[in-house]
Amino acid sequence: MKFNKPSSRQVQKITSEYKTEITKLPSSKQLVVAFDLYLEALKAKLNTPSGYFNQIGNFLERVVIRWQAESLGLFDNIEGTITADHNQARLVAIQTLIFNAIDSDYLLKQYSDYDYKLKGLTNLNILCSKSSFEIFATVFESSNLNLPVNTIDSNLIDYYLNEGNNLKVDFVILTPRDFNYLSELQDLYKFINFTEVTGFDGVSLYLDINENLDSQTHAKIKEFSHCFKRITGSFMDEYNSYAGYTLVNNNKDVLHDLFTQDAKYLEQPNDKGINSQPPIDGPSLSKDSEALKIYCHMKYKNILDSELTVNELINQIIKIGEFEKSSTWQSMEPFNRKKFLNQSLEQNLTFSDLQTEIFETILPFGFGNTQSKFYGWYVGSANPASYLLDPFKVITKHKSNSIEGAKLAEHSVISTIQGILNLDSRSSHGYFTSGGSESNQVGILTALNQFNLANNNVKPLVYVSESTHFCIKKVLITTGIGADFIRVINVNKDGSMDTNHLNTILQEDSVLVDCKPAVIVANFGTTGTGVIDDIARIHTLASEYNSWLHIDGAYGWSSMLSESIKNQHEESFKLADSIAGDLHKWFYTSYCSAFVLFNKEVQVVGNLELRAFDAIKTQKSLEFYGLDPYKDAIESNLLVTQQFCDLISQNQTLELLTGPNLGVVNFRYINQSLTEEELNDMNALIIKEIQSEGEFIPSNYEIDGKTTIRVAILHHSSTIEELKDFITAVVEKGNQLVSE
Repeated sequence: MKFNKPSSRQVQKITSEYKTEITKLPSSKQLVVAFDLYLEALKAKLNTPSGYFNQIGNFLERVVIRWQAESLGLFDNIEGTITADHNQARLVAIQTLIFNAIDSDYLLKQYSDYDYKLKGLTNLNILCSKSSFEIFATVFESSNLNLPVNTIDSNLIDYYLNEGNNLKVDFVILTPRDFNYLSELQDLYKFINFTEVTGFDGVSLYLDINENLDSQTHAKIKEFSHCFKRITGSFMDEYNSYAGYTLVNNNKDVLHDLFTQDAKYLEQPNDKGINSQPPIDGPSLSKDSEALKIYCHMKYKNILDSELTVNELINQIIKIGEFEKSSTWQSMEPFNRKKFLNQSLEQNLTFSDLQTEIFETILPFGFGNTQSKFYGWYVGSANPASYLLDPFKVITKHKSNSIEGAKLAEHSVISTIQGILNLDSRSSHGYFTSGGSESNQVGILTALNQFNLANNNVKPLVYVSESTHFCIKKVLITTGIGADFIRVINVNKDGSMDTNHLNTILQEDSVLVDCKPAVIVANFGTTGTGVIDDIARIHTLASEYNSWLHIDGAYGWSSMLSESIKNQHEESFKLADSIAGDLHKWFYTSYCSAFVLFNKEVQVVGNLELRAFDAIKTQKSLEFYGLDPYKDAIESNLLVTQQFCDLISQNQTLELLTGPNLGVVNFRYINQSLTEEELNDMNALIIKEIQSEGEFIPSNYEIDGKTTIRVAILHHSSTIEELKDFITAVVEKGNQLVSE
């Protein structure tokens, strides 16, 4: 069975169901909900992850952030990001502070130059007002951030004047309710930044907009917004989105967190609009697709006051489904890129204007992952019915029992995942998250919370391999553990963890008085080569040293739908204490969907209630297709990967370095007239040239000092015929470049 496109009859049936559900709502809500349905379908069709290759998604986020900053009176030197919700926005602000407290130069380094030999956070003091304390105490607790927090009752300046010489403060958090002394903030800001009094240097004022603003308060914020280095808030009330935002003022801090990429990659630096370096973070948060929804709400909100009808909006979902890209990837011209980024909010736009922008400016310039010739990174393709089924999420949100409906969908999908992984649903439980980074964060922080080591002044040690995804290292750094307490284990030639080296390091660490071997992270499908670690051996060592075993199965978990993979690894996931996985990578679900599972009863560290709504689209796709097309697509991907490796091995101008491993192949072009250094340069250039042509999109990876052409075959309709053409393109491009 295949993932076939919905038939005309199926499309008509589902869109009619949407219209029926909308008529059950109060008339004042109907057009707004229909607009949200339309935008949810558009999000699914674009299916955009974050990443430097995703020009339009990044541009949408930047425009939204700029418009939001301008609405608060900020116009220059602003960086920002969209997050899954308001609490995550708060965490971004805190993490930004932590990163800068550790080493401000750290974030400016290239990905390839990352140096994790940084000290953990040792001394950070946060001062909360009464109105912000309760909010942030919950945020810190849910993220396992054991930060010293003080509260104030009196006038802020008086508090500083009386306590300043004795109090070291890094961060002051206020809310709109504290504006009774906001008229003094300018003086306060100057005071703490330009005096040499001990304890005042470098203090950050942070405003958390945690409520609807009346016109008077909004005017106050615009007047004093330049005093705040960080501002966080939510798009929920005005734009019907759970997404939050974080703004960093004056560019004194580099905005960075577990969930976003480095802002410098957004500029598409070379003349072809492609950066050959990978982003700081891979796709992990639906911030770009959510930016699309907020962008349309901001720019076209007036169309809801026009004669637009519910039927017209719902019928246009069909048109979205019919759109097909003309190429896998194409670069937006520099002129149009600049024009798009610098646009201002206009008035009196029509639905026709929105349609024109969507089909001429947005959809053609997507990431490319919806196309079968996209082989870059681990970027899922989604199934052909996603645009039609994802809007059920909107319908559920507007029902009176919305949370209960989302939780039922979450339970249903988690149960399916447990079955795929051979887990006992009676002892295993799980939750949806915003992406693989958050899944890993929740799993590891929950693990650390079980040991309660902070109260015993014992430092937890965490063991990762050289192949472990970098988001895990950043999870540990931002929670104050620090890279000195991350043990990086060697890997074997295929990229799997060297368990002999792991055993040696565990033995050495077990005799340390002030440290505890706490967590071991194993990979079920590594980022670079797709190889699976020796889970059984790692579990034996974890049991011996009473350590928590966390499996990062980001994309590889779904390979358990293959009978051959399942037979080889039938017990693997049962051995884990926690498991992280994505559905938007190799489970053909649109961005963003991920989960975290636990094989024991634990107190989960994380604020995950709102994520349950993301389960609805997966549930609807499973109901629509059944599980068989998922199995068949993965079996097909694995077969095509093997055939692709065979073709590479038979070609004398190509060298196979790894594969087939869970749909991932690393190979390179070779020529006897070139040195190793020249071969590296040649293969990097081949990748760049092929990417720029837009038909095939591979990525790059380094193995034993060799630059390889990396291919991830994850699209549900990838064929060996297309990959034969790709091989021809690589060989021809290599020969052409050698001859020049």
